[in-house]
Amino acid sequence: MKRTVFVALAVLLLALVPSSRMSAAKYDEEVSNDIYVSYGRGTVGEMLNMFAGVLVTPFLGEGTDLIKVNSTGSVIAGYNRMLENWFWLGGSLSYESHSCRYEKRGESGEFKTDFFTLAPMLSAKANWLCREHVALYSRIAAGMFVLVGDDSDMSASFAFQASPLGCEFGNSGVRGFTEFGFGMEGIVQVGMRFRF
Repeated sequence: MKRTVFVALAVLLLALVPSSRMSAAKYDEEVSNDIYVSYGRGTVGEMLNMFAGVLVTPFLGEGTDLIKVNSTGSVIAGYNRMLENWFWLGGSLSYESHSCRYEKRGESGEFKTDFFTLAPMLSAKANWLCREHVALYSRIAAGMFVLVGDDSDMSASFAFQASPLGCEFGNSGVRGFTEFGFGMEGIVQVGMRFRF
């Protein structure tokens, strides 16, 4: 299922490429790299943590209550390199921390599970509307995520981010951006790009 969704999004992104060339304005020739930092909410990890906390509670024994499910959201750092005036390739690393708190009725204290995820991914971004101070784009990313638990247990799996709509705004050196999508970096992501 994940592979089918990823392939469909890749085809959608490639379908946008021909129209991208027609609507993209030339970037400043000296600006071909960008680094960015961002914060995302509504990640796959947050959703899985919430549902796992609710679904696991009945198996922990009668009288066990889920007190709180918490997530930091995704903190992301990345780099992109412009290959064409409308097409960028790069990578990102996201970090997210999760916790679930449980309580046994009639007993004092609580017990918890804590874990965090790291997700290194490769990404491709295509601008489909580009003006001097505003650009609209789509971005896809794929890689892996590593989940590290309380007792340093580690597991790895496929990670992705599909953002069909992104908007960046600012000057040629510093730009803010917002992305809407689904995956390890969140349904909504906001951040800053620094170009050089």
